[in-house]
Amino acid sequence: MKKELKISSHELYSILKAVGKAVSTKTTMPVLEYFHFKCWNQQLFITGSDLETTITTCTESGEFPAEGEFLIEHKLLMDALKELPEQPITINVDTESFSIEVVHANGKFNVMGLDPSDYPEISTNDGETSPALLSLESHVFVNGLKTALPFVANDELRPIMNGVFCQLQNEKLHFVASNANYLAELVEPNICFPDVEFILSSKASKIISDLADGEDIIELEVGLKNLKATFGDYTVISRFIEGNYPNYKGVIPQNNQNHVLLNVSEFKGALRRTTVFSNKQSNLVTLKTGATNLVINGKDIDLSISATENIACEYSGDDIEIGFKAPFLEQVLKSVDTEEVKLSMKDALGAALFTPVGDDCPNLTLLLMPMMINV
Repeated sequence: MKKELKISSHELYSILKAVGKAVSTKTTMPVLEYFHFKCWNQQLFITGSDLETTITTCTESGEFPAEGEFLIEHKLLMDALKELPEQPITINVDTESFSIEVVHANGKFNVMGLDPSDYPEISTNDGETSPALLSLESHVFVNGLKTALPFVANDELRPIMNGVFCQLQNEKLHFVASNANYLAELVEPNICFPDVEFILSSKASKIISDLADGEDIIELEVGLKNLKATFGDYTVISRFIEGNYPNYKGVIPQNNQNHVLLNVSEFKGALRRTTVFSNKQSNLVTLKTGATNLVINGKDIDLSISATENIACEYSGDDIEIGFKAPFLEQVLKSVDTEEVKLSMKDALGAALFTPVGDDCPNLTLLLMPMMINV
């Protein structure tokens, strides 16, 4: 039986770029290297999946049969459409032989599909318990994921750390990510839903934060093993990372009594300049507190080079000289979008805290572990 679809080449390519974020080229199931197309009720639904994360979207912009489904290889179709200028294209599908012909203004190309019945059925029904239903302003969830993502670990031995921990507790939504060097916690208040918690993989977090950016509302269905996020024309289903997230609150110091108030822009500039002169293996930079200024130093003894910068600050506490790995410190400061930041320290060896300062600043805590200065 023949099926015919008509759609804009650029619109189809744009949709496939988004859906293709879920497709993996390294899979033990060849069928997952294909896009799943399904026509239903004059709409076209397109799905991409790696089983852990699945993206589905739909469009009405085109001419589609009442029903039908087929599979087209992901990379082949993307590469072909990428070279086509904007124009209407026709997709002819033989649902018996699975052969597919794509006709455009200057020619056509033919590919072989697979039996669509081989495509795995993705379901969010992962238990007898009904999922928790959450409806949020999209920017709340997107900002939380984007804030936490740079701090996610990539640890084969501890996969539990390779995602964003989302914890809804006492009407506050916590977004947490950490590795052995730093930690980020963003708290969004006034989220009036039942308490839930889950660990969302970094891949799913990146996909949702990219695709849902700019949408008004995001609907979340939190099951025992899966999250289903619906926003705009997209639905993303992601399997949680299984396990219990470590007690991150236990590593956040509560008694750091030495506080430095700094201008973020000045701090970033001085850090970038001194980092040029730091040892390329250790990337160590040191901060030395003073009553009204902070001294930032980077040096490489082997090359006999060094740099020192002084920036104004407000300081209360004991004199401290503390060392940090420059790229980690830069990442922490990159996550601060206020004019000022407060650096709180206990001593040269304890975890340091960075918190934004200003009107309407986010409830954000950034933790960074120091380095031994004699490294």
